[in-house]
Amino acid sequence: MMKLGYVSRLHPRDQYNHSILSVIGYKPRDFAAQINLNTANMWGIVKSIVDVCMKLGEGKYVLVKDPVKPQVRLYEVPNDAFENDYVEEPLPEEEQVRPFSEDVDASAKEMDAAAEAEATGTTAGAEKSGDVAAV
Repeated sequence: MMKLGYVSRLHPRDQYNHSILSVIGYKPRDFAAQINLNTANMWGIVKSIVDVCMKLGEGKYVLVKDPVKPQVRLYEVPNDAFENDYVEEPLPEEEQVRPFSEDVDASAKEMDAAAEAEATGTTAGAEKSGDVAAV
């Protein structure tokens, strides 16, 4: 599951204070199809970003896609950025990472089915696993 966060400035002229508008979870393959991502080209894009990052000095950086233009920007931020700025809530039990076990494939399939059911608004995957999906 991949999560995208949408944020906005609290005031148009204040570049430091932001508000989280929403966070949406996607299955990577569904998201790739939605944005017409060419999977053959995607690893080249990742390699290019990693190459740029490897040339930078040690530090903390934020990668941001411009909402209007087709460009990505990389900003250096202080090392203590993002610390104690928010209260961290525990992940829901179904999203927590579980230790490796023999039934990893079954758990992964259940999680994929639950994520797909949530994305499509159905309970198709829940019937197989015995869980009840809340819609």
